[in-house]
Amino acid sequence: MKKLFTLFLASLLLSSCGAGITPTNDISLRISGNLFKAETNAENLHSHVLIDDSSNEYFVVSPLLNLSENKYLSSKIELIGTYNKEKNLFTVNGVSFLEEYQKPVLEDVSLLDYKNEYLGFGFSYLSDSIIFEDDSSVKLILNETENEVSAFDEIIVEQFQFNYDQSVFDTKKFDTPLKNYLASFHPEISDFSLFFKYISKGKIESIRLENEYYGFEYYVYRNGLIYKIYYVPENPANVSLAKEKVFNDFLDSFYLIEGDLYDFADLSEVEENENSLFPSDFILNYSEPSELFSLLNSNSQNFSALYPQKWYFKGVSGILDGDNYSFVFNDQDDLENYKYFLSIRNSMPFSESELKQSIIDGRTVYYKEETDKITLIIKVANKYFLSQGEKRYTDFMVKTLISVEISS
Repeated sequence: MKKLFTLFLASLLLSSCGAGITPTNDISLRISGNLFKAETNAENLHSHVLIDDSSNEYFVVSPLLNLSENKYLSSKIELIGTYNKEKNLFTVNGVSFLEEYQKPVLEDVSLLDYKNEYLGFGFSYLSDSIIFEDDSSVKLILNETENEVSAFDEIIVEQFQFNYDQSVFDTKKFDTPLKNYLASFHPEISDFSLFFKYISKGKIESIRLENEYYGFEYYVYRNGLIYKIYYVPENPANVSLAKEKVFNDFLDSFYLIEGDLYDFADLSEVEENENSLFPSDFILNYSEPSELFSLLNSNSQNFSALYPQKWYFKGVSGILDGDNYSFVFNDQDDLENYKYFLSIRNSMPFSESELKQSIIDGRTVYYKEETDKITLIIKVANKYFLSQGEKRYTDFMVKTLISVEISS
């Protein structure tokens, strides 16, 4: 093949010279074989590599076609275009299929729910995947599916206890347990707020950092525990958009099981180092209410939230200065004397020094306690949701607040 290819190039060059045309490095050519994604770096002019039946490699680029489409990567193809011998660069103008592409047919593959009550989380996965678990992590090995995931691609969730580093926290740059934890490992990062990312369809707050294997890793804090979620592909240099979608779907399905896996008294008995105790400023006394809750869906305000099922509610104009709109709640049919309210705002009504904060079910809850009432705030997308009421209804207010979702 190499000999024939050389003769073909020579004949083209001779014919062009004989015709009185100045020879160039670019010649018209057809090549056939299997196409692969190339490793991405600044020096590469090509995006793909074609390997023919004789194992010759051609660097390939196309200004017209998206060669990363599955139909090109999964078929034997013939490329039509121009070849630059000096750069070994083939510019594609057209493609023909030598073997017809057939989309894999999946049989008996369904979406299942995995739940690990010991580690405190769950997620959805395809039934042809394999799960390995131990006392601190879960590994999901992904089989080949229509998403083209290699059998050796893995999604890993690790859980470990948070160690409070007083020396780092004293800088006051790291005002949440998650930031404080990561500061010990990433001293080069001065502002972790730049790395915040919501997962679980906007329900869980995380910090997203670059991963040594591929893409990003996600860190979630909950009740004295850190969860690290990351994706390890078999071939980091050849990860398709379909593979990225599998991991994104996993992040969307990931959830934390309600309830406290550990309380801070338990942690103090386990850890001998007093610095491992989390500062009390971050502990909001919250217990999951036993009452049933129903969904409040506000089309006008573009959000939904849970409220006690047997309670009454109504929408009113903003209660506090700066409120766009408010909803009041009461266990009696007397909404003039409500027990607590929920307001939508464009800005935070308090300064940072006036507030404490706690992480509850993956969400940062800011709060301010007074003698007989409490104010709680979360930020969702670009809105602030504020709830205020008597302290004895804190659990109801927190439940309502952390259930807030922006409507799509």
